[in-house]
Amino acid sequence: MIKVITKNIRMKSVCLAAAAILWFYVSASQNAVFKLPGTINIKASNVAENLIPRYDEKEVSVKIMGKSSDWQKISSGAFTASIDLAGLSAGTHQVSVNVYSNLAGISIVDTIPSSLIVTLEPIVAKDVGIGKKILGSPADGYVVSDVSFQTERVTIKGAKSAIDNTDEATALISLNGEKDAFEGEFPLFVYDHLGKAVEGVEILPNISKGRVEFERGSNIKSVGVRANLIGVPKSNHYLSDIKINPNVVEISGPKSIIDGIGYLETLPVDINGISSKIEKEVALKIPEGIKLADINNYKVKLAISLSTNEISREVTTTSITAKNHDEVNIQAYLPTEVTAVISGAPEKIYQIRPNDVLITLDFAGKKPINDEVSFTLQENNFSLPEGVLLKEIKTRTVVARVVDR
Repeated sequence: MIKVITKNIRMKSVCLAAAAILWFYVSASQNAVFKLPGTINIKASNVAENLIPRYDEKEVSVKIMGKSSDWQKISSGAFTASIDLAGLSAGTHQVSVNVYSNLAGISIVDTIPSSLIVTLEPIVAKDVGIGKKILGSPADGYVVSDVSFQTERVTIKGAKSAIDNTDEATALISLNGEKDAFEGEFPLFVYDHLGKAVEGVEILPNISKGRVEFERGSNIKSVGVRANLIGVPKSNHYLSDIKINPNVVEISGPKSIIDGIGYLETLPVDINGISSKIEKEVALKIPEGIKLADINNYKVKLAISLSTNEISREVTTTSITAKNHDEVNIQAYLPTEVTAVISGAPEKIYQIRPNDVLITLDFAGKKPINDEVSFTLQENNFSLPEGVLLKEIKTRTVVARVVDR
């Protein structure tokens, strides 16, 4: 047995090495599927003039197919992801995410997510005043006595929903122990009711020249006001806007305490089951050891607006039926499909199958012309599931080809 193994050992070693090289070459040339490391930023293309897109998911993950030998050469920089908004008007749309690669021999197998819900909003502009937000503190024992700006108003431009809910631009003023008046250029930002910067809003100009003055006094700090909301609105409703006036107040107290306070909350406000706008005055919750610089600001005006949680989707159905056609037999419908845009609550719209949308053609009073009967589709031709609304009819005309019975 040993002789069989050791006989022609040199030739067998050469064959084994050749087989290993051949196996490595074949395995390296085989295609394999794997997940691309990292994510790819999604860019919007072909956006209509004077519209701006809004979508929550900004990145996409992809699975690709390629040779194993090429894996180390692949990076997310070799891929682009986009959503094509050509021909879409203002409103909510579901669009596909398109991913492309500039690498030869690489194909896209899967994208996550494969589509996005995109809202296209008109771009609007308006003039607003300038407020201030103080970051840091002046010298111990000093307070900001006055802030003035050379320009009293600026122009903000962006999505209509963001602009409609914005009343001012805020100048950020950074302090670090100053006590003498100074002039500077302060960057401008737009914040929502939670104090977060609003994306996609252009401020013209985006810097304001101003002057900051100080005087001796107790420690004072400007902080935001946050609504303390308890509960949830009625089903299929969501909070579309929360306005607090004033949304910034000044507090005073020991520096060790006020340095740790970023905002004040209102007393609890119950919003459980609400379905319409509410407006009310609410007292502020003042932490122990702190007092308001202006004792008249112990209450704020709170306005909460709601909207229905609704999205739109384009569907194409082949469910076309007829009634009152006793005198003719229907041979065919042209086109064979009808496309429309429906809207409703997300949980309804996502479950709709195309043929859940039914088209009924009423032949009563219709006379064939050259063996054809033409219908202009109206809302009463559509039958939709409960809770679903017809938003737009894309296919306006259906022709039925008929023969006499």
